[in-house]
Amino acid sequence: MVKIVRKNPGGHDQYGDPVDSTEESWEVEPIAIAPRDSFELNGAGRNGVVVGLTAYFPPETEILSTDEIDIEGEIFEVEGIVATWQHPNAPLPQGVQVALRRAQG
Repeated sequence: MVKIVRKNPGGHDQYGDPVDSTEESWEVEPIAIAPRDSFELNGAGRNGVVVGLTAYFPPETEILSTDEIDIEGEIFEVEGIVATWQHPNAPLPQGVQVALRRAQG
């Protein structure tokens, strides 16, 4: 299971008073998670690592480009556009494909 984390920014109500931001999360069983890329960042006195994954979810899974994905305690950002994938001979979408990225350091 992985957890989808959606942060809803605060703002102001109709009277100009601040409204707190909220966060909601739910668990989803992915179809598969595959490595995509990783590389080291070195330079300007900073060392780091960027890790990329591709996650595949059931077709009914709703993921926004602003969501975060928690995989075993590691938080990944959605990178790019969330896409549906489909077999050419199937009438309905087969799933949701999401590029994920995590940088540390």
